[in-house]
Amino acid sequence: MRRLIAEHPEIEREPIEKPVFVVGLPRTATTVTHSVLSISAEHRCPLLWELLAPDLELPSRQRRKAVTAGRRMVQGTDLFAPRFRDIHAMAAEGPEECTFALPHALMPFSQARIPEYLAWHCERDFADDYRYLKQVYQVLQYGRPRRRWVLKSPMHLENLDALLTVFPDATLVWCHRDPVTVVASFCSLIEHGMAVSTRPLDLTGIGATWLGLLSRAMTRGLAARAALPAEQLVDAPYSWLGSDPASGAPKLYAAVGAPWTEADAARLPAAVARPKGARRHTYDLSRYGLSRADVESAFAEYNALRAEVDRA
Repeated sequence: MRRLIAEHPEIEREPIEKPVFVVGLPRTATTVTHSVLSISAEHRCPLLWELLAPDLELPSRQRRKAVTAGRRMVQGTDLFAPRFRDIHAMAAEGPEECTFALPHALMPFSQARIPEYLAWHCERDFADDYRYLKQVYQVLQYGRPRRRWVLKSPMHLENLDALLTVFPDATLVWCHRDPVTVVASFCSLIEHGMAVSTRPLDLTGIGATWLGLLSRAMTRGLAARAALPAEQLVDAPYSWLGSDPASGAPKLYAAVGAPWTEADAARLPAAVARPKGARRHTYDLSRYGLSRADVESAFAEYNALRAEVDRA
């Protein structure tokens, strides 16, 4: 990235105007929301292979090589964590989340227990990470048609203040779901992902770690939300796309100020379809040493907000 910007200083003058960031706790339909927003020809979502190796427009041979590297990463994940794709499917040429480009995020904790990193992480000012993230999208935009960026990561929730410092005109689409379901589902995802790199698995440790990290992220997210103008915020209840995408998708587009067309409607079924052969994801909060009361206590303030969103 530094080399590209040194060679083409004008990259940093590329405007990233009014981007949409899909945020919220993980497992709240952020992925399907991002996927639905990606079907518009007016929107630009980063693809997984681009996030793994951001670059200028590549000759066809180099592009194929970069895409192949992305496919191999996905194949490796499917090989070593076969249930992972049932929970969060990835495709090298599909839209993917900013986590793959952020220099530092919560995801290292999905691979191992790293208490020293946890302490460092919680004290860090993440503005520089978001400045780098902006450079990634400036590189991916440079020399190409400009479209509205649609970006996504549940990991943004804890650093909305830094995100809005760097992207002050961003629209946030905040996805909502019962945190009891969220924590149980996400701990299951972490279990399957961590099994690749960690032995033995400490299931109770996974529960305690991620209940703490997610509740901290929510506390920070709610604080940033309080200072956000209403016109920059879209609340997306789980029912919009989690249960009725045909009626929820037009509402989502209207909320972000984007037209919903017949062509978009025709592409909707593919955008919300589960991968072929994917199995149903089942999970149990008690497997991770947690109870409903534990989660509801940790997310009491958020549940009050969620109740307001559901009523609206």
